[in-house]
Amino acid sequence: SSNDRKSMSISKVITCCTSAPSTTLDPEGPTERAQRFSASLPDLSPNFRRLYILRHGMTDWNKRGFVQGSSFDIPLNDEGRSQARYAAEELSALPITCVASSHLSRASKTADEVHSFHPLATRLTSKGFVEI
Repeated sequence: SSNDRKSMSISKVITCCTSAPSTTLDPEGPTERAQRFSASLPDLSPNFRRLYILRHGMTDWNKRGFVQGSSFDIPLNDEGRSQARYAAEELSALPITCVASSHLSRASKTADEVHSFHPLATRLTSKGFVEI
């Protein structure tokens, strides 16, 4: 619900995707689910880029309805790690060239999961991404 979203931190993982070829670690390539997601997106016009903004996975504070903000570096819990992996797999068929996140562990670990499927992508971490 919107009230639940308001009570959660707004630290973000940002992935920037361009039309460059995608590279994944899985020798069999992206999953069927990832390919369906990628195919569902509209084609981009030449010289356009697509920006994906992905919220970090669940933390114990999220579960309890606490606002984390940038003052508290609350890590992902088991559910959050699972969510991060699921999202990373979903994005694995996309041609991602840059994965950026805040320095907070919940955002950084989520971004690391995305980056694990795109090892040739630039990986950026910055305090400037803390509250978007």
